[in-house]
Amino acid sequence: MGKRGVSGKGKKERRRESCASRPVKKEFLHAKNINATVMILRGFLNAEEIACLQQLGPKGRLQNHDRSEELDFEHTVYRFEEELVAGNKALHDRLLEAMFLADDELWRGIPAEGTIARGKLHAEIEFISYDADLCAKRNASPPYIGPHVDNAAAVTLIGQLAQFRDDEKSGGSGYNQNGGERGYTGGFNLFEIGGEGFGDGAEDGGIAKGLYRQLRLNKGDVLMFRGEMLEHSLTPVTQGLRQIVQIELCRAKVGRH
Repeated sequence: MGKRGVSGKGKKERRRESCASRPVKKEFLHAKNINATVMILRGFLNAEEIACLQQLGPKGRLQNHDRSEELDFEHTVYRFEEELVAGNKALHDRLLEAMFLADDELWRGIPAEGTIARGKLHAEIEFISYDADLCAKRNASPPYIGPHVDNAAAVTLIGQLAQFRDDEKSGGSGYNQNGGERGYTGGFNLFEIGGEGFGDGAEDGGIAKGLYRQLRLNKGDVLMFRGEMLEHSLTPVTQGLRQIVQIELCRAKVGRH
């Protein structure tokens, strides 16, 4: 039997210790099929981490043509893997550790260590901006993204960097704007139902058929799901600015998402 290292702790134990460094409330958006279950970590990102992501994200590479031609969307995307690693390696690692832990607990979709497939696994990290006010000035449609899956993404993470406004349009949640933050209205995450017939052509599944679960995060919350399998979308952001960090643990480079 090989030795495990000085601490005697495996990778999973070290990941759990790292992700448990501050109080985080875990919730689930359950489904009949485990591959359609969504994990939510409330308060995962603190104010300093949010500010760091907002600063580093726009320093990345602007992505104009990385979405599928069949996908309907209106938003701005920057890829910033290198910027995040250089600017805050600890935060980069903490986000990825959460994704590995979620997969280990729920889906077991990440390839096993030591396999060729695991060697191709890589994180694609995006800073995404949904600026409804800017779209209005351009006479463009409000920012949104239509129903889709994240091609070859074993796990997808979405971290909320902006707070939605508490008003009639947003459904109200007790949040009051302060400090000059724009906030936003609209912008609900939709996930397909994910019943027993889960998958392409399922009668109890797709968002396009009007069957979905609705969720919206508070600022600092993170959600994770089986990106390559679970159909998801975002309703239009009707006012203000919604910003997120999105990470896809991709199996291989497969072209557009």
